[in-house]
Amino acid sequence: MKKILYALFFIATLCPAQEANIETINFKLSDKINPAANTDCSYPKIITGNKEIDSVINQQLFHAITREELQASNYKESLNDWAKDGVVNLGYTVNYNNNGIISLNIDVESCGAYCEDHRDYYTFSLSTGKMLTIDDLINIAPLKDEIYKEKEQQYIKQRKTLKERSAKDPELDEKMYKTISDKYDECENSFEIKEFALYEDHIEIMQNCYFNYAWRALMPYISIKLELSEIKQHLKTAL
Repeated sequence: MKKILYALFFIATLCPAQEANIETINFKLSDKINPAANTDCSYPKIITGNKEIDSVINQQLFHAITREELQASNYKESLNDWAKDGVVNLGYTVNYNNNGIISLNIDVESCGAYCEDHRDYYTFSLSTGKMLTIDDLINIAPLKDEIYKEKEQQYIKQRKTLKERSAKDPELDEKMYKTISDKYDECENSFEIKEFALYEDHIEIMQNCYFNYAWRALMPYISIKLELSEIKQHLKTAL
């Protein structure tokens, strides 16, 4: 019986996790950070069952979000140290957790002279701890023309909306319209098939083109969805 139990334990340590467990680190920001610190914040700690892989994933995730090193013995202390620069809210959503892959987004709100929020997307292999790129999941080359065509169509629609708004909004005068229109050109020309999120039935490719606070409401947002059922032949791994 003991031999069977040892064998099962040995197999479990060798087999990579197909799904991760998520431990939510709940914390309140210190009152010294911001008067809005009563907001409950949630941070994800990813657990695969392999401590080495857990450490690789969680160190990468923490560094990507905070640009700092994680003091793994005390998540709350590490998060509060980072948040002193003006972070007032933090949350996350797991979009995919299957087939040895986890994909999630992190929402952060920070305040200085004014408040801004942003959302970033992260996808990891649960067998290696590697942060995955879209090229790790899909053979992009056959889909590239279709993706860029959709991107162009979305920019056409958003430019049309911008033009219509300029005719109604007195604050969006000719000079401002030209400035923002030029910014649209810069954004479109800089588009890359890079930022993505994985979901149960599709992959979303997006572009968040940064505008300063005064122009945020006019910022273009590109979202291109690839249904997994329609791109099976281009997948590099089971999803």
